[in-house]
Amino acid sequence: MDAEQESRVIPACECGAEEGAFHEVGCRWELCPFCGGTNAGGCECIYDHLGFRRRENPPECGYLPQSIYENGIDQEAWAEWYSRCATLGRLPYVYVPQTCARCGCLWPSMFIVQDAAWEYYAGPLLRSAMLCESCFTTLRANIDAHQPRPAWVPASDEIEAYNSAWKERDQEQLRRLDPGKFGPGSPRKFRYP
Repeated sequence: MDAEQESRVIPACECGAEEGAFHEVGCRWELCPFCGGTNAGGCECIYDHLGFRRRENPPECGYLPQSIYENGIDQEAWAEWYSRCATLGRLPYVYVPQTCARCGCLWPSMFIVQDAAWEYYAGPLLRSAMLCESCFTTLRANIDAHQPRPAWVPASDEIEAYNSAWKERDQEQLRRLDPGKFGPGSPRKFRYP
């Protein structure tokens, strides 16, 4: 096998599924047939389609019954969910590598910044894209070199401190640097490195 052929080898999913096959039931990377999201990416269709999310449930629990919010879904509900997904049509595994939208590097390391920093520096063209940390830092420096940073955008040291706190899983520092994200009624789920 030459280098070009080797670069085109499609890896299996972490659940073992080869491209074109269905994921193992419960794989965090399986796409939801209802919304196209993944369990790892925050798909919460199970709560809506099985009727768990209701206005009469506590808002601090995401309008879920407290028992589900605290303990998760039971096996019977999971079985019903998988049955509904199968009826609609499960989606097979398709390898789609993540790349930086600016430089094209494959599988860039994850980083996180305050929402205001992302909104401002990524702008409308890159807001929904993935950027590597190096490209984001360069983009930030280029924008700051040509215009003053608005007061509502965190300063460079705050952005770097926020990213470091995320990498170190320091929730107190994250709350201090971006209190609006952790306010009442807005539960946030962070995926740490």
